[in-house]
Amino acid sequence: MVRGAGQRGRWRLLSLWALLLLFPLLSLLVQTRMRRSSRRVEEATLEHADPGVARNESLMPTVERLERLVKNLQDKVKEHKELKEISSKRTEAQVTQHNSLLLSHFCQRRDCAMRTQCKYKELERGLSVTEKPSKRYDSALGMFKEVPFQFEPAKVWYFFPEVFSCPTMQRAGPLYDGGKWTCRLHTLRPPCVIYSFGTWDDVAFELGVEKVGCLLHAFEIDPEPIKRIQHIFDARPNWKIHNVGIGAADDAGGKIKTMRTIMRELGHSRVDFVKMDIEGKEYEVVESLKGLNIQEIVIELHNPTFQQMLRLTRTLDTMGLQVFAREANTLASRVEDAAQGHSCCFEFSFTKVENVDRCPAELQQPLSLPCLDTSGVSITTSASC
Repeated sequence: MVRGAGQRGRWRLLSLWALLLLFPLLSLLVQTRMRRSSRRVEEATLEHADPGVARNESLMPTVERLERLVKNLQDKVKEHKELKEISSKRTEAQVTQHNSLLLSHFCQRRDCAMRTQCKYKELERGLSVTEKPSKRYDSALGMFKEVPFQFEPAKVWYFFPEVFSCPTMQRAGPLYDGGKWTCRLHTLRPPCVIYSFGTWDDVAFELGVEKVGCLLHAFEIDPEPIKRIQHIFDARPNWKIHNVGIGAADDAGGKIKTMRTIMRELGHSRVDFVKMDIEGKEYEVVESLKGLNIQEIVIELHNPTFQQMLRLTRTLDTMGLQVFAREANTLASRVEDAAQGHSCCFEFSFTKVENVDRCPAELQQPLSLPCLDTSGVSITTSASC
């Protein structure tokens, strides 16, 4: 038993010495494998960044290989930026070309509308001599009376079409009397300003624009309908209703004021949106708006004559305001009245269009939109009348 124990002790001693001798070799083997694995990873990284890197470049010092990798990545980033700039320039050029095309089409539609209007102005003047008198409703007298021949109001609106295609038309209020078509409503931000002339007791439009948060001033000459809607205005801190009417001139009593006077008293140098429903006074009032900074205006036109419409649209044109929407409001019309020259009413929406001053130059370009009359004949009448 002693001999057996001694032999086991010697075997243990020999095993310990063997492990001590083999440990450096095992350590060297592990380090070698680790270096090989690290080299394979670096080679794969270099080949992924630049497929043209030769295998023997993997023998380059580590720092030099990393520098090459960084430079390669920098070149890739630079190339990406250059491609992005080229794409951006191409997009800008396409937008510019698109806007130029829109302006050209607008100028052509505007020019054709003006030529058509001037042609029919001459035609109406000639027919007033040869044709029998027309019957027109006189709102002051409250009755029909005979006047020299005039185009019926129901036909007049055909001569004053939309000339600007608004891409962002939006309805403020219902598809019914009181609702209005807008173009810039989505662009308005506080402290934007809205004026509403001729509110009566219908606030459908006002409620339709409430969401934009503008300062809203309503004007109604009759105190009775104001009593019925006063609570609506009292509940909204940025709304106010005034017992005042708008006119072409201020009256001595202060009940009728021009828009210029109203803007001065309220401290406004610009009005973003104007709604006007003033029962036939709009033609003279619009004449008094010249020089004011108005971005958009919607007018209910009552029983218009051709001459009234021509003066109104030409006045607004000088302010940069162009027709973009119109609709017939037949709520207050009767068929027999329309046949005798009384047709109420028409809703016309005008918005400010930029670069109208460039139209003369645009019209020198080849025209793509023909300007024809109802018989298909080209209209050559001057646009100034």
